[in-house]
Amino acid sequence: MDTFLLTGMGTVNRHLVNRSPVTLFVLYEDDQTSAQAASAETELVRRLGRRATLKSSWWKLRFLTHPRVMALATE
Repeated sequence: MDTFLLTGMGTVNRHLVNRSPVTLFVLYEDDQTSAQAASAETELVRRLGRRATLKSSWWKLRFLTHPRVMALATE
């Protein structure tokens, strides 16, 4: 059963508020490694279920040679 909280921003599902944040930083080289990483992310989401909120950041390895892209990725 879901519990809802009333906040200044409206109604929020309590289960979403209490979930632990998980940040996933994904580096991939090509389409094949991107697909493998996507499969791993899907499995992680399946295993975590409602216990965590997943935030992912995807970066193609060759683009990180550009200084601005590298700065964004490391923020």
